[in-house]
Amino acid sequence: MLSRGEPYHDLGADYFTRRRDPNRHAQRLISQLDALGYDAVITRRTDQPTDTKAA
Repeated sequence: MLSRGEPYHDLGADYFTRRRDPNRHAQRLISQLDALGYDAVITRRTDQPTDTKAA
């Protein structure tokens, strides 16, 4: 932004969730829950689109 002289552009609250593979992100979150001592079973909702990279 400063080095290129471009105006500020907010990436959005879900930038870090969208920029990587959603399945990989979900696995990381499950691993974090496991490290905290929780058992987690995750199922994908059928009412949600699977492509999170739509712009």
